[in-house]
Amino acid sequence: DVTNSNMAAPLLARTFGESLLLCSVVSPDGDTTAAPAPPGGGVPVEVTQVVDRSVPGGLARAAHAHQAGLVVLGDAPRGPGSVGARLARASGLPVALAGAAPSGSGPITRVTCAFDAGRRAPAVLAAAADLARRAGAALRLASFGPQRPPTVPPEAGLDVERAVVEQWRAQVLTAQRDALDDLAPGVELAGTLAAVGPTVEEAVTSVGWD
Repeated sequence: DVTNSNMAAPLLARTFGESLLLCSVVSPDGDTTAAPAPPGGGVPVEVTQVVDRSVPGGLARAAHAHQAGLVVLGDAPRGPGSVGARLARASGLPVALAGAAPSGSGPITRVTCAFDAGRRAPAVLAAAADLARRAGAALRLASFGPQRPPTVPPEAGLDVERAVVEQWRAQVLTAQRDALDDLAPGVELAGTLAAVGPTVEEAVTSVGWD
């Protein structure tokens, strides 16, 4: 697994019974002598350095070269142009955006799959279900939306907003149930939900995380 230096990656490596590849990406014009310090955490660790003008490109190249099963990033900025977002599009591998877990963190008990009912949703759900199985954790499906959907103009009024949101909620919960029906057995389920907030980011933080 490829990661920057944080304790979440050793926790995931221990959970999945994998070794850890600690990778840093430096530009061709930068100092290529510095290397990240191994985080420990009771798992085998290899340290490597990639020279690349693109951090996502360098991490993706290292992940494929070492046949990684999961790419773990620490507290990188979120958003469409972030390293995590670009890596998720380019690497073809699952990407975990993990906060800094303290050393000695307990086992992973739940995997939450962000579900949007799009054409790629089955593949995303399958990857999340595989992680849950390997971790011995429960799987939760969650969909997130803004209080004012993009299709509703500001002048439409609160009643229209609520009606559109409730229609979205009903549709996405039905899609979640259908997707779970197609999922292979052997995964403990932790429920489904469709959360709405002033922004999608606030909807994500509102659902409760362990």
